[in-house]
Amino acid sequence: MSLGESWLGLAKIAGAAGAPGPTGAAGPPGPTGAAGSPGSPGPQGPTGPTGSGPTGPTGPTGPTGFSGGSGPTGPPGPTGGQGFPGATGPAGPAGPTGGVGPTGSPGATGPTGPTNGFTSADTNIPTASVSVDGGSTTIGLSNTSKGRVVVALNGQIRWCAKNAGEKNTADCYWSSDGGTTVDPNNNVPALSILYWNAVVTGKSLVNGTDVFDLIYIY
Repeated sequence: MSLGESWLGLAKIAGAAGAPGPTGAAGPPGPTGAAGSPGSPGPQGPTGPTGSGPTGPTGPTGPTGFSGGSGPTGPPGPTGGQGFPGATGPAGPAGPTGGVGPTGSPGATGPTGPTNGFTSADTNIPTASVSVDGGSTTIGLSNTSKGRVVVALNGQIRWCAKNAGEKNTADCYWSSDGGTTVDPNNNVPALSILYWNAVVTGKSLVNGTDVFDLIYIY
């Protein structure tokens, strides 16, 4: 039985209860209870703003490095092709007109020419037909010429051999022996016959169509 219960029993036996006694001193503190279990983690807070600090100053320029040595000279390249000729430049301005030169002195009077002129009998002469080299036109000179004879076929002057060396290359030649020997075209004798080289000239003569003029002084 506890102390309180003992006192209570004695009171009941002894008589009425006296006034309550003073409050007893507080008992010593009880032992510390066991630590509670840790609570669950709270929710994650919002991400803070990203900081941006000011850009730092530019650092000093480093020293210049050493220059590399020169490399060996390469072999010469191939010669380029010839370029196209350039365009012709514009014509320059015309120079000033020169002044009039002094009048020359009169020349000496030339010698008097022959009194007789060109023969009229040796013009517009019909020819025989010729289609080979050295073919006879059957045209003979009426008079011995003083100098060369100009031969014209249908009004066009043709090349007449001056000597034997031109017999096979000239358009025509004179001959007094049937065409074998060339009479030089200088002081051609009368009755010398005109021979035509049709193959050399590429021109065949046609009787009744082609005509000759023989122009000379006699």
